[in-house]
Amino acid sequence: MRLFSHLSNELGRSFQDRGWFRAAGTAYSWATSLQRDWSLPWYNRGLLAKFERRWAESLEYNQRATDLDPQNEPAWWNLGIAATALGDWATARRAWAGFGIKVPEGEGPLDMALGPVPIRVSPHSRPEVVWAERLDPARARINSVPLPECERGYRDLLLHDGEPRGKRRLQGQELSVFDEIEVLEPGGYQTYGVQVVCPGLDDYADLGTRADQAGVGLDDWSSIVALCQHCSEGTPHEHTSPTAESWQSDLQIGLAVHNESQARALIDGWLKPSAERKLIRFECVFSR
Repeated sequence: MRLFSHLSNELGRSFQDRGWFRAAGTAYSWATSLQRDWSLPWYNRGLLAKFERRWAESLEYNQRATDLDPQNEPAWWNLGIAATALGDWATARRAWAGFGIKVPEGEGPLDMALGPVPIRVSPHSRPEVVWAERLDPARARINSVPLPECERGYRDLLLHDGEPRGKRRLQGQELSVFDEIEVLEPGGYQTYGVQVVCPGLDDYADLGTRADQAGVGLDDWSSIVALCQHCSEGTPHEHTSPTAESWQSDLQIGLAVHNESQARALIDGWLKPSAERKLIRFECVFSR
């Protein structure tokens, strides 16, 4: 039985690599039936269920894998992801602890304040790496204003994977990029694309201060550099901040607001102090 179980498991991996998920699931099921005390095919069933967002099954299979082999770290991690997707916080806490992460005491969702993290949103359609604040090992909340093409918004709460897929630098520190799995909770913001003439660095700093005071998310989309997949999943260098000498006054800006009037008030207030500040374009580019 052990030989046939191993053959079935390898067959499942071969099917999965080819994208034949239904056949892979059948092969893994054979493997677990033939050798029920072997952790690996249970983990593979859980991994496949994770790919297909079948969270209850992923939780069940990864739980079985960790019961059979408490040293199976990938199974602990995927158990944590599945439990987080389901809002099963007791199981999520137990999974992270089983992996070896120090989990704060308490109940309910974790808020571990793990710092900034780059997340690749919409990884399979229109990928963009955005900055987020990491709440726990599998959740992060977007802190930047994504481009509209990726169909994500400011402050969206994301479920993300744990396998690093590239690096980014922030203030001299190298941080791993993780792929988004799904949006757990929309942030409640609309995205406005605004083109302005911004004469200098002080003018842009003033806009940033006004945005902070109004609770508006702001990003300079003019500074975004498009990367090929190879570079995106590697370690692009950190770009220097613009200087007065290199400043380009024509800016494409992303604003994250609750409604149009909030965006209008911000831009109108910023335009008033200087006739050199000008509005070229103003439109809502993403809204749920």
